[in-house]
Amino acid sequence: MDKKRLLFEKLRLSDINCGYSYQAEAKGNNELRIKSYNPTDGTLLAEVTSAGDHEYKQVCANAHRAFMKWRDTPAPVRGQLIRDLGNILREYREPLGELISLEMGKIRSEGIGEVQEMIDICDFAVGLSRQLYGLTIASERPAHRMAEQYHPLGTVGVITAFNFPTAVWAWNAAIAVVCGNSVIWKPSELTPLCAVAVNRLAADIANRHNIDGLFGLLCGTGNIGQKLAEDPNVSLISFTGSVSTGKKVAVTVSERLGKMILELGGNNALIVSDKADLDLALKATVFGSVGTAGQRCTTTRRLIIQRSVSEAFTQRLLKAYRSVRIGNPLQEGILMGPLVNRQALDNMQKAIKIALEQGGTLLFGGNPLPDIGPYFAEPAIIKMPAQTDIVKSETFAPILYVIEFDTFEQALHLHNEVRQGLSGALFTRDLQEAELFTSSCGADTGIANINIGTSGAEIGGAFGGEKETGGGREAGSDAWKAYMRRQTNTINRSGDLPLAQGGKMDVVMTLASNPDEINVSDSYGWTSLHWAVESDKPDMLNTLLKANDIKLNIQDKQGRTPLHRAVSVNNIEAVRRIMEAPDLQINKQDHDGYAALHWAILKRLPKMVKLITEYHETDVNLKAKNDWTPLHLAADQGNTEIIAVLVGHAKIKKNIKNKDGLTPLELYQKKKEEIKSYKSEWVTLMEP
Repeated sequence: MDKKRLLFEKLRLSDINCGYSYQAEAKGNNELRIKSYNPTDGTLLAEVTSAGDHEYKQVCANAHRAFMKWRDTPAPVRGQLIRDLGNILREYREPLGELISLEMGKIRSEGIGEVQEMIDICDFAVGLSRQLYGLTIASERPAHRMAEQYHPLGTVGVITAFNFPTAVWAWNAAIAVVCGNSVIWKPSELTPLCAVAVNRLAADIANRHNIDGLFGLLCGTGNIGQKLAEDPNVSLISFTGSVSTGKKVAVTVSERLGKMILELGGNNALIVSDKADLDLALKATVFGSVGTAGQRCTTTRRLIIQRSVSEAFTQRLLKAYRSVRIGNPLQEGILMGPLVNRQALDNMQKAIKIALEQGGTLLFGGNPLPDIGPYFAEPAIIKMPAQTDIVKSETFAPILYVIEFDTFEQALHLHNEVRQGLSGALFTRDLQEAELFTSSCGADTGIANINIGTSGAEIGGAFGGEKETGGGREAGSDAWKAYMRRQTNTINRSGDLPLAQGGKMDVVMTLASNPDEINVSDSYGWTSLHWAVESDKPDMLNTLLKANDIKLNIQDKQGRTPLHRAVSVNNIEAVRRIMEAPDLQINKQDHDGYAALHWAILKRLPKMVKLITEYHETDVNLKAKNDWTPLHLAADQGNTEIIAVLVGHAKIKKNIKNKDGLTPLELYQKKKEEIKSYKSEWVTLMEP
């Protein structure tokens, strides 16, 4: 059995694999297939079925069901699932790492390192499961407590790129799941086998914890990502990819006011000062520019070096580049594998050509290496006279542009001049330079390192960048907050209702105790009586109703009386007390023509309707907006209980017509086709 077949067997892969997961991967015979190729030799590795509309709906539905169950699971229990995920990844560390190398092209040690990143983020998330802290906040109001807590969001859509085919998913999935969410993964079309293998392991763990659908998978083309971005049931989109695609995702998600995390381009610079440890800087430059064949988002693409040390450092850099072994990424001793496909190789060649046209000098490499494989090329070093347009744009390839500077201020300007803002590094032994670089006046990147390269971020820190990099943060620190919804709570243990900033209720209390000001209204037109009803204060209400000068029927700015407010908030005891008071105008209408009875019907309160109709002065046929009577409103709702109360009243008139010339029965007949659930007995109730 050859090595590929043995690897596939370990990871439960075959020549044709199901590219979506729900209910034991049903309908895995989809004819739409994605072909996965080995970038080392261009041969076909296997095929993966692509999700269609049916599969999309099923995976999303299953993810939603999982979320509804998972959100109420205690966070430390959620952490146990992620602990088990980390353990199974440990078990499959080497075969998964080899699969990453086989399908993506990064060298074996980097492939295994990527699996280790998944393990590390799982370990981080397990600890996080007991540290999803909120806040307790001092309240300015006596006997009040304010708190802030975080709740799960829902389903998180994770769209990943080929260069880190599994780690970026894990950064998102481990944190999202610990935070109480479900996850749907849309991987790159270039690395679907990695996604299938990892997601199966994750789904196995979820099933052991009796939570099917927690880890969803949707392999496919860009239309799957578009569906996720458009879907209002996907609460958060985490997208990793190019700036151009990221901008489209941002527009789509923003149109539905959705949440998003964007991890886009990175045109990263490494500054070498004349005060640097040049040996250290050399190692970081080679690792950062050549690793993963220049296809990391944190790849070192610009070497900004002080002119006084440039020549000596560049000669050492050329020597180091000549020693880089290029070849099959699964072979020992290889430092650089292939580019991912023909398009990547072509883009590299175009960028080199443009750089030379813009005044660059090719110092090393850049040539295709077809004798090794179809997508291999030498890493390139190009010295530029200035930071031209091609230097300011990101090319996902092993091209290092060298730009010289004289003063540190010039270096900072060059560093920040590009549109991207992911990672930056400075090599210096000068404390002032180091402090300036990491200050608010220094690097404008999300990651700013001193004496360490642009690549190799640890999961303990939040990962992400600024400007066209997107502004999102993943992995460590407090990046978990992006996967949760924030809620502020105020808890009142007093018997009073003071408002913040010394607001309206303080005025209300004054009015309630001062007969001369008892009917004074606030900016809403509310009097003490309105507030007593709204805040359900029976003692205050009783005091006010006993006052000789109380204006029982006073209207606010919407024309609503205290009785309207009592009905609106379903305060039936307040309604009863107001109806016992003398001089009540129970048929008083607000600016929309609604009296208390109309409001009780609009709020669907049959007990309230019954209470109001029992009042001797209630006009049960009073017309409101568009000449609708109470019975018209009830007929429009199809509310059997309220219709029964109204038609049982001795004074009800069933044949009154509204502005459209319709009786309640005719209104029902008009809406019959619109609302199929109307019952035939309503017709009988409303017949004249």
